[in-house]
Amino acid sequence: MGLFKVFVKKTIGGGKCLLYNISHGKNVEFGTHFKYVNKHGRMSIGDNVIFSSFTYIFNVRPSGYVEIGSNVRIGHHLQISCANHVHICSNVNIGPFVFLTDHNHNFENPDVPIKDQGISVKSGANLVIGEGSWLGTKVTVVGDVHIGKHCVIGANAVVTKDIPDYSVAVGIPARVVRQFDFLTGEWKKV
Repeated sequence: MGLFKVFVKKTIGGGKCLLYNISHGKNVEFGTHFKYVNKHGRMSIGDNVIFSSFTYIFNVRPSGYVEIGSNVRIGHHLQISCANHVHICSNVNIGPFVFLTDHNHNFENPDVPIKDQGISVKSGANLVIGEGSWLGTKVTVVGDVHIGKHCVIGANAVVTKDIPDYSVAVGIPARVVRQFDFLTGEWKKV
């Protein structure tokens, strides 16, 4: 298992860290206490990405692939746990204390502690945060979930199902409360 810790504030040019299988574009800023724990998975980061302090990214399986587009801003205390594929598209804004995971813990056997039962991952699971979307403070996204482009996910929401493009979703579990109407040019209640 590799552990990548960054204590620098900024990297200027693009590059690749072969030891931890990370490729990144230009102008990537790592806040203090950035950690990447990697079980031989990979991560790619586009240009102009800001990771605020205390970002933790875990690739928990060799097939894990964390993909982050360009012009992404990530608030402090983001946690990503990836077994298959977590994709944050370009121009996404993520608030503080957000948790993203494409898998869940097994809990079927009541005689075995949950921590010892492993994880379950849907075959081909992809957690996707669409282009230009915004995740508010303390949002949690779990499983094979696609959040569409230009979506707003309200603070404290728990997303377990797909959210269509141009939607506002809130609550636990998250539900769509508004969608953009291109005919009127307004956000309409759903």
